[in-house]
Amino acid sequence: MMKNLNYNSVTLVGRITRNIELKKIESKNLDVLSKMENVLAVDASFSKYEEHTNFIPISLIGQTAENAATMFAKGKLILVEGELKIKSLKKDDGT
Repeated sequence: MMKNLNYNSVTLVGRITRNIELKKIESKNLDVLSKMENVLAVDASFSKYEEHTNFIPISLIGQTAENAATMFAKGKLILVEGELKIKSLKKDDGT
């Protein structure tokens, strides 16, 4: 029998683009958790002639967010492992 595998896995290495701020959020079971949202600047050079940087929003929750707030600062090079979630937005006119 095969186990359920999570193929939605991503590893990114980049620099934090702004100072870290913790926010408090309420979880589904009414616990108060810390949440950190930031942007990771990831170099994506395809050749020595073409340099490009992707700016990827990241979110950390709970103890992970609290640890990051004490250890990381703007410009710090970090490695992030997690899953990719893409949200789509619709305008009021449905587009």
